[in-house]
Amino acid sequence: MHGFLNTTSLTPAPFVPRRHQLDGVQALTAYHDSRFSVAEVTVAGGKSDMLGMLAAHYQQFGRVLIVAHNKELVKHNAAACKNHGISPGICSSSISTNAFARVTVGTIGSIINRVHLFRDVVAILVDEVHMVPPAKSSQYRRLFDKLPTAKVHGLTGTPFRADGTGDLAKTFGPIVFRYTFLDALRDGYVKPLVPVDAGEDETIDVEGLKTTAGDFDLDEMAPRAIKLAPSHAKTILEVTQKFNRRRVLIFCCNIEHVDKMEAALQRAGVQRVYGVHSKSVMGKRDKSVEAFRNDPQGGILVSCNMFNTGFDVVDIDYMAFCRATKSAVYYAQGLGRGARITPHAANCLVSDFGGNIQRHGTLDAVMAAPGRMLTCEALRKELPGCGTEWETWEHGKTCPSCNLIHKSAPRCKACDERFDPHFHGMRCPHCGQQQSEIKTCAACEETYAAFLHPICPFCQFDNTIATSPGKDLKTRGGAYEAVNVKKIIEAEPWQLVVSPPIKNDAGGWLLTTKYTTAVWPYEHLPQPHSIYLKRANNGRYTAAGIYDVNGQVHQR
Repeated sequence: MHGFLNTTSLTPAPFVPRRHQLDGVQALTAYHDSRFSVAEVTVAGGKSDMLGMLAAHYQQFGRVLIVAHNKELVKHNAAACKNHGISPGICSSSISTNAFARVTVGTIGSIINRVHLFRDVVAILVDEVHMVPPAKSSQYRRLFDKLPTAKVHGLTGTPFRADGTGDLAKTFGPIVFRYTFLDALRDGYVKPLVPVDAGEDETIDVEGLKTTAGDFDLDEMAPRAIKLAPSHAKTILEVTQKFNRRRVLIFCCNIEHVDKMEAALQRAGVQRVYGVHSKSVMGKRDKSVEAFRNDPQGGILVSCNMFNTGFDVVDIDYMAFCRATKSAVYYAQGLGRGARITPHAANCLVSDFGGNIQRHGTLDAVMAAPGRMLTCEALRKELPGCGTEWETWEHGKTCPSCNLIHKSAPRCKACDERFDPHFHGMRCPHCGQQQSEIKTCAACEETYAAFLHPICPFCQFDNTIATSPGKDLKTRGGAYEAVNVKKIIEAEPWQLVVSPPIKNDAGGWLLTTKYTTAVWPYEHLPQPHSIYLKRANNGRYTAAGIYDVNGQVHQR
């Protein structure tokens, strides 16, 4: 059934595909009802190897393109291709521009600028396909239009757009295969994400923050987060020390917040802390990431809008969200950075200072937002609007009832008429003027003046593509779980204790299992082997019994 996928004879080191990888590749290659198709494979589910498997299949019939939106993904996917006996060309302006290999891995910007060199491609494989906008003017759509005979397969862990244009079944193509986080957790390919209680006084207040491009305005949020930076740094250090965490990833609001958090951690006594952002001095970003990745003693990496996708450090064991987000994609992709199996930690702890877990729910249940709702309102007295409501994913900013273009659409610089870039790109359909000074963001589709803002001011996506290189710590439960493991624990309430017991400031002990941290309220603690987890009404777990190393059971 999967004979065409057997590439192990070509690889320098044996690669054994997982069952879901075989099934996912089979589902994509066997789907013929549409040119486009999507496989939803959870974060840390081995998507890069699936891209390599797909490339190994399609290179039998012609040239193959693997496309991503940043150079980190390009490097990762190129390495995965080599696992399958493929020596890919790399077409990314910051790495190389080899456009003539049988299999080429590249960034969308570098490829679209050389699209005439790829006319014989038979398959386009898109990594992180949720980044593909529905707008015809986007680089991805132009690539698909220029290569009309190529099959297009997309892979993602979050099968919906971040900008409110809807799920990918609407905006890209049918989802023909699903492998969720809980599937991977049960199969042992990812580790659980266990929140630790940050305390109400450390949660960033988002009341009154304006919304920009569907998310909280980060520059407006940053001063509130910066005020809490010393408190956040203190708690992050406490969690790191108490639970023996080695590699910590912190998500901040903006560049100033990164610098302030780095300084706060240094004042708290952290020696290995690396703050990186788009304005870091030349070379600091790559050197800091490599130091963070390779230092056997670990460290803390602080960033903003840089490492929520395409960042592959396998042994991250603690993450801190020092920002709030309305974006389910950012939330899910960010959590996924800590999901990979770690030799020294059975789970990844999460400090959520932005209320994101409460806002979005558990990782295994994150849903696509519907298309952004617009209402046909009056533009001028002579254009009163008809009051129709519609979702942007299908009609863009053009009212489907009266064809009035919504007021948030841009005006032509030449004739001053409004036009809808969802349908027309950046060329005015009234007078034909190309809006050379206006850019449509490939990530959030907002328009902005590129000469004023090299990076999208709404979502901070780099459209140039060549991106330079405290508390008692009880586990939250119920709606505050990062991953809903209730059914797993109900099926097997006896769970092994995976790290040494920790004295609880509130009295008693904290006992860490793979899926949660439970409280044993008594001063006397038998030497635990495993504990019987009981869930309270508030969602937290307690140790209702202890099975000690001598085989005795101790009940509360």
